[in-house]
Amino acid sequence: MTTQIEDLELDVRKKGSLKITSSGYEDRWTLADIYLEIDTDDVQFRVDGSSQWPAAYCKLAGLPVNAENLRRAREIIALAPFATTITYEFIHEHGRGLRHIRSSSHRLNAGINVATGRAASFSPEGAQEAAKIASDLSRDEWDAIKDGLERVNRDHERLGRPVVAFTIPNFQE
Repeated sequence: MTTQIEDLELDVRKKGSLKITSSGYEDRWTLADIYLEIDTDDVQFRVDGSSQWPAAYCKLAGLPVNAENLRRAREIIALAPFATTITYEFIHEHGRGLRHIRSSSHRLNAGINVATGRAASFSPEGAQEAAKIASDLSRDEWDAIKDGLERVNRDHERLGRPVVAFTIPNFQE
């Protein structure tokens, strides 16, 4: 999204990385490290801490940081596209590597909830929505979910904490 303010063109994007973590009990969720990225005049700025995003936008646009400009900045940032990149390590016959895929915490949470059976505890509508989203996940997204859950379970086994069974769809059918 590009916004023209006082001859300064700002390209605002929300980005982040996502990893699968656990509380140490029988639950799983995803955590995102989300930041705002602002490009202006071929210079890229990264702003961590979402509470700082509107003020950073105002300052880069050359606007006074006041209530009205902060409100406008929040509106602009809310419309900015959001891109999440999931990076996970994978093991293959030739060793290890890193894979980077794009998804969202919403999609991955649906897959995790379906894979671990947690979606069965949702309302009928919530369970249907999770199943619908999970049915649309790519092989790479399922691989990221599997890798994250296996990593969490290895940590739990090492620490003597409970692990959760999960089932990843078979893509060879």
